[in-house]
Amino acid sequence: KMFTSYNVGYKKHELQFFEKITDELHLLPNEIMLIDDKQKNVDTAINAGWQGYLYTTFEDIKENLFNRL
Repeated sequence: KMFTSYNVGYKKHELQFFEKITDELHLLPNEIMLIDDKQKNVDTAINAGWQGYLYTTFEDIKENLFNRL
């Protein structure tokens, strides 16, 4: 499922964005990862208990993301 700020009702830098998605997915926060190119969004995800991955390029994702999983 795709979650957008429009559908969730909060922006990604707001803690409520992550709390609402966590509730909807019926998962523990640490079972969810945000992959994003903005540090403030990743920081908020981590504050919500999620895993977070900040990427800079598609090559970065290809080379490093699977090491984090």
